[in-house]
Amino acid sequence: MPLTRDFKDTVRARLIRSPAFRKAVLQEAVDGLLAGDVDTGKALLRDYVNGTLGFAHLSRLTHIPVKSLMRMFGPKGNPQARNLFDVIRHLQRTEGVRFQVSLKADRGSIPLKSESEPSGWFASMDPSIHRSGRRSPRSPASSAAPARAHRILRAPARPGRGARS
Repeated sequence: MPLTRDFKDTVRARLIRSPAFRKAVLQEAVDGLLAGDVDTGKALLRDYVNGTLGFAHLSRLTHIPVKSLMRMFGPKGNPQARNLFDVIRHLQRTEGVRFQVSLKADRGSIPLKSESEPSGWFASMDPSIHRSGRRSPRSPASSAAPARAHRILRAPARPGRGARS
């Protein structure tokens, strides 16, 4: 359902008058992009830019043409990561905020196979051994256990490349 003109004008007026609302809209836009909801993130960024500094001023800051910025945040826009992060960087500076990404474990997530049980050639390697062959001081394994050196895997010699039969 398309938004009515009155609603867009109301949002624009609130963006102008309320710094807390501006920060919240910018944060929701970035959160949406990071969560994979690109269409919502782009729409929120477009509304934020329209309600605050405008595309002409953002174009002067980022050195990206106005039409490209408008197309980038349009419904069919596909912004390059470099341009998108450049825009977000300038919007953060203009708003006086700085976003930080932190990782949280999702209770419903399924661990990757490499996290739960290693497979392949690295399954036999002891993660507590440094490249030097010495155990890590924080290793949960006993320091009395003999240190195993990493095995060096070599590809078999190919015929015609120095291997004579």
